[in-house]
Formats: sequence, structure tokens, C-alpha cells
Amino acid sequence: MTSSGRTIRNVERLHIALAVVACGVSALFGRQALIGAIVGVAIGGVNFRVGAFLTRRFTEGTGRSKSAAVFLLVGKLALLALALGAAMRLLHPNPISLLVALSLAPLSTMIVTALGQRPAGSADGGVSAEPRSDGRAPEVSR
Repeated sequence: MTSSGRTIRNVERLHIALAVVACGVSALFGRQALIGAIVGVAIGGVNFRVGAFLTRRFTEGTGRSKSAAVFLLVGKLALLALALGAAMRLLHPNPISLLVALSLAPLSTMIVTALGQRPAGSADGGVSAEPRSDGRAPEVSR
């Protein structure tokens, strides 16, 4: 599995853990809050998965059209807006719990990214910027 595949898997695992906590806490505030959390987690998870797929698709290949990528991302955003609108109209969830749960996927991404940073000079390819004894600027090596 590639490094990006492991990162995506870690983000999804953390997202699931945070979703369980969010739904548990939302249940304390009533049925509408729980519905909002469930809908937010579901839409946020699908949004993350589709975004990861599109990003991988357009960054791994060569000769991909940038306009096609923009078109698909705008389409994804439109579908996200429609899904949120339909959920609000049909299910009448608590909007606060929905927005909090919807924000768990980006939060999971930030946490995994922050914890996944390698220290300078690490053996796995981190950036090394050791000071030089002659006073010149350090060389940055990868």
C-alpha cells in the first residue's frame, strides 16, 4: 500500500472514531441532534472519499485535463450542496450537530497530517537542514 493509501486509511479510521463520539454526544441532546450527527457524518464521509478519489485520479496520471478536474470538483460541490439541502428539508436535523459532524472529516485529515509529520533528518526521507560548520546556509536534502 502506498503512503497516500495508508494516510487515507488512517484519516478514515480517525473519522469513524470521532463519528462514534459525536453521535454518542449528540444522542444526549435528543433525536434531532442525533439525526443531524448521523447525516453530517455520512455526507462528510462520502464527500471525503469522493474528494480523495478525484485527487488521486488527477494527480497520479499524466496528461489529465485540468479543466476536467475542475469540472468534477465543482460537480462534487454541487452534489454536496444538494445532499445537504435535501437532508435539511426532509429530515429536519439539528443544524449545529450536522455541521459539527460534517466537519469531522477535515478535522481528521488535519490531525492525521499533523501527527504524520517526520522530524528533520529522519531516515525515512524527512528534510534535513543541518547547520554547517563554515557559517554558510544549510543545505536542504531530501
